[in-house]
Amino acid sequence: TDARAVSGPAVELELVEGSRRAFREAFLRGLRPDPRLPVSAWADAYRVLYVDATPIDGHLADFIRSVRTKGRTDRYVSYLEVRLKRMTELVPYRRLSAITLASITDLTGKLRGYVEPESGKPLTASTINDYLSLLRQFTRWAAGIGRLTQDPIAGSVGVKNNAERRRRDVLLEELTEIVGYARLA
Repeated sequence: TDARAVSGPAVELELVEGSRRAFREAFLRGLRPDPRLPVSAWADAYRVLYVDATPIDGHLADFIRSVRTKGRTDRYVSYLEVRLKRMTELVPYRRLSAITLASITDLTGKLRGYVEPESGKPLTASTINDYLSLLRQFTRWAAGIGRLTQDPIAGSVGVKNNAERRRRDVLLEELTEIVGYARLA
């Protein structure tokens, strides 16, 4: 590995190229990396300083702004915002780095136990899959603009929907109305 020195007011710090921890230490101490370091090393420093230090709400706000600028309707944007915030309340994602493939299992379990305040009913499998899809959309956006090195939940799958919704039988009154309309036509 290529090691370069970073000089600061009182401290010399050896940096191994690409080492995020070393960059973090350097910046926290007020040191600046050698400008000869490659851009990828600076990108790591950016992620450590800005991305890891920014609460998840800041990233969500940026994502919502991004969706809004793409011309999505206000209704869709508010729907997206409500669901993403609900996920961060159910599973305490404090930082962007907390969203991992392993955390999806915890989130799925909490979504299965969640009861919609408006209806008083638990979420269906398709609604849980919608929540997970929105989270994947968020992490794909974050990886696409360099806030994540890669999408941590790219390989995640949704919840299997085993429940078959059985339709109710037609009532006699409804059948009478249908036959009546058919005779008139």
